[in-house]
Amino acid sequence: MLLLCLEFILILAFMLASAAVFTNAIEHWGKHYGIGKGVLGSIVAAVATALPETMVPIVALFGNQANSLAQQSIVVGAILGAPLMLATLALPIMALAAVPQRGWHGLITPEFHGVQRDLRFIAVALLLVSATLFMPHNYWRFGSGIVMVGLYLSYIYATYVADKITGHDQEPGLALEPLLFARLTKVLGNFAILAQLLLGLLLLLLSAKLLVNVVAAAAQWLHFPALLISLLLIPVATELPEKINSITWIRRQQDTLAVANITGAMVWQITILPILGLSLAVWQPQPAILLNLVSTAAAVFWLSINFRPQGISIAKLLIVSCCYCAYYLICSLL
Repeated sequence: MLLLCLEFILILAFMLASAAVFTNAIEHWGKHYGIGKGVLGSIVAAVATALPETMVPIVALFGNQANSLAQQSIVVGAILGAPLMLATLALPIMALAAVPQRGWHGLITPEFHGVQRDLRFIAVALLLVSATLFMPHNYWRFGSGIVMVGLYLSYIYATYVADKITGHDQEPGLALEPLLFARLTKVLGNFAILAQLLLGLLLLLLSAKLLVNVVAAAAQWLHFPALLISLLLIPVATELPEKINSITWIRRQQDTLAVANITGAMVWQITILPILGLSLAVWQPQPAILLNLVSTAAAVFWLSINFRPQGISIAKLLIVSCCYCAYYLICSLL
């Protein structure tokens, strides 16, 4: 177990370095191509850093043992565990990173309408996913999947239109740091930013894969059930890229990018990924799954009523972690 802890610390340090490379490239890419922070954070960075947890259910679903109950449980747990983890742990961890600069009563001030838009799409998707649990395994679930894809496409459109209306300079923040791999510009020219972006993403994917392996080994050592592993432990590992990127941005006073990176990933996770689990036998209203959806909905509701135009206090943002704590305690008794 001591060796696993040491591996975890080393991988976390590697992930921090990878996130620094990625976030630096994302900022330069947005400035170079005139991309607004809403699109940049909620769609580009969110989907890119959501790739590790996206791959977990895909690998489990199409693996050699995809028909086993354990593999199906991993698929469902990885899909539904991610939004809960982002809402109840990623946002509070991001807020904690801002405490040294802003204090416990300091404000997190992302672009208000963008946050509310993300939360509305998440709420609608949660209702759709909850309804899908009670649908029979036929064309009803297929139709639900089509609606989810349409919902995410409409989210992309709404985010793009909002960015055009509000403009790109609503949050100037700190001065843009130089491109970390600036020497690449002498060889690649304008492609240097893209090269660093891809490198940072690859490093994040690699670090996430290594971390999932460590978490899986720890879970096996602790004799955790497959569904609880995927609901509670795997998302902790695979969601770390979003946490690290958002921590980097929040400490640089880029609140819109920091929050949108998390809420945008939640929209992706709750609209696109559930399609993978629609045909699985375990995609049923089991207690752990229903409790997951209720906990996520409670967290989204709390965020919706507390995010104001002037921002949200760090103390209030930390309270949402109670939803995860309650979920964990109840699941441990199931």
